[in-house]
Amino acid sequence: MQNHSNFTSSVSDPHPLALIRDILIQANALVDHHGIEALAIALNQPRPTSELVWGRSGSRALLYETLAQAKERVIIVCPWLTRQSLNDDLLLRLRAKLDQQCRIEIGWGYGHDIGSTIQIRNGSWFINARGNARCRYNALPKLCELRKHYPDLLTLKLLGTHEKFWVCDQQFAFVGNHNVLSSNVLSLNVPHVNREVGIRTAEPDVIAELIQGFEGAIDLAQLHYRDSHTA
Repeated sequence: MQNHSNFTSSVSDPHPLALIRDILIQANALVDHHGIEALAIALNQPRPTSELVWGRSGSRALLYETLAQAKERVIIVCPWLTRQSLNDDLLLRLRAKLDQQCRIEIGWGYGHDIGSTIQIRNGSWFINARGNARCRYNALPKLCELRKHYPDLLTLKLLGTHEKFWVCDQQFAFVGNHNVLSSNVLSLNVPHVNREVGIRTAEPDVIAELIQGFEGAIDLAQLHYRDSHTA
């Protein structure tokens, strides 16, 4: 009986419980402190200069990031321009960026389609309604309509290209194999579609070279126009 009485009194004694409570509070505070400290360190870490971007969903998300962050200029190069990718959502994002007086320059046009699906006349181009690849350019009417509202900010440059890259100001660039302005957004997270990978880089030399390559490329519509007038 005596032992039982001692056990009962020790459990009912508030002091050991208070001590345990204080220990737990201090332990939680210590864990929280180190957790917050670790999070702060992680948040202050600079983003890697270069990192791989996996999948169509990854590059699409990076394009959205580009349109959110850009201040002065966005260059996007993709051979084909379809409504499957340039849907209303993406067009609204482009318009919003143009409203902020940010220039958007799109390099487009697959070389093998020029002269068949893409026709050039008098320094301008149009899509042949009978061209086999016309569906690959069905977003052009929407882009041309947008260009009418922002003639000094939106550029469509006919390149004859198979490149896929874009540049966000002088901040970063993406180079990959995803046709980000033509592939169907419905397939972004479908596991059986072809795998895609690209690289996001903030290397100044790479960014400068991509910009120089785009600026140095001839607008083929203007080239055909000059050739026809000098022949």
